Amino acid sequence: MVDRCPEGFRIASSLHEAEPKIEGDKLLLKLHYGGCPLWTGFAVVPGQGSPLPFYLCEDIEHDRCELAGHKTWEFAIGEALKKSGATAVTYATPPAQ
Repeated sequence: MVDRCPEGFRIASSLHEAEPKIEGDKLLLKLHYGGCPLWTGFAVVPGQGSPLPFYLCEDIEHDRCELAGHKTWEFAIGEALKKSGATAVTYATPPAQ
């Protein structure tokens, strides 16, 4: 199991607006969005288990002044759901590094 965010990302402080939802093999989260069209924004690091734990990571280079809006972000987690036999997800925090 990966226990940290990808390079250039840090753990996001919260899920912000809404509870996570599963639609098919996608995790949907309503999160901040702004005027940076090439900004990666967020990443999800799934764990193992049922419900499937995940870490929400945010790009450390983002400019919050441009994040005035919100949108629903989609993350492909189908493989992790299948591997864990999970049909639900839960927000998790990785161990301190």
